Amino acid sequence: MGETLVALPVAVALLMWGGLAFLLIPFIMLILNLKKGTLRSFGDLRLAWHATTNSNR
Repeated sequence: MGETLVALPVAVALLMWGGLAFLLIPFIMLILNLKKGTLRSFGDLRLAWHATTNSNR
């Protein structure tokens, strides 16, 4: 039996990778903030989803 090859158009593939990156960004930022030690309380943890790596704390 022959092999089936599925090829996505480039625009669709880029949209899929972009969506995956968008879903992973909050977790990456949380890990970076934990490493930097900028999470000092539960309130900081709640707001960590919106934190940037250039925070001036």
